[in-house]
Amino acid sequence: MQTLLFPKSLPNTSSLKVTALNLPHSEAGGDYYDVIPLSGGRTAFCIVDVSGKGISAALLMANFQANLRALINVAGSLEELIQLCNNKVIESANFEKYITLFVAIYDHNQNELTYINCGHQPHILQS
Repeated sequence: MQTLLFPKSLPNTSSLKVTALNLPHSEAGGDYYDVIPLSGGRTAFCIVDVSGKGISAALLMANFQANLRALINVAGSLEELIQLCNNKVIESANFEKYITLFVAIYDHNQNELTYINCGHQPHILQS
């Protein structure tokens, strides 16, 4: 069920090529990545890790995925998106779990990447 939350296809265009691989440690967990097309020639992508393993981490990850996708078009900036998502995580997990997150928006027209790293391992960017 968890694998259904990952993107079915990834961008492979002249301005953006995305590849990803998820190798779960156990049957269920809190690892997640996503690529979300946005209006105005922009693409959002994220790498997420929920603390802990098992069903509770997978449930919080699914909840986070739903909130991220719902709020990304509502938030006026990445900072606001993170604040909104963080409030939802706190509400759902009651401070018992946390999420590390790397989220970015790539503007194809400006060839510009805007990102926020919230405690996640350093990302890899290759040009």
